[in-house]
Amino acid sequence: MHPRSKRLTSNRHGDHWNGRDKEAAAMTLTDDNFASIVAAVEEGRGVFGNIKKYLMYLLSSNIGEIVLMMGASLLGLPLPLSAVQILYVNLATDGLPALALAVDPFERT
Repeated sequence: MHPRSKRLTSNRHGDHWNGRDKEAAAMTLTDDNFASIVAAVEEGRGVFGNIKKYLMYLLSSNIGEIVLMMGASLLGLPLPLSAVQILYVNLATDGLPALALAVDPFERT
């Protein structure tokens, strides 16, 4: 193994890379501009924010279905909706709004 490549595959203590080192090394730069790192972090935060909005919408819009199904189960009643009906209701009511939230432009902070 070339001495330089050995130096690049171990940390300052001569041990193998640990988890944090691997995560930090996973970022690949295409140029020597620090602005690229800043832009990548901003985009990552935007994606994370969109995922949070998407999940909060889905959870809040489906809480009624969850309560209905759990209530019927706890009271010993037959389930009010079949699995196919639940899937259809979710597809018809949640599909497009959730998709719009997922591709929402990032909010600049």
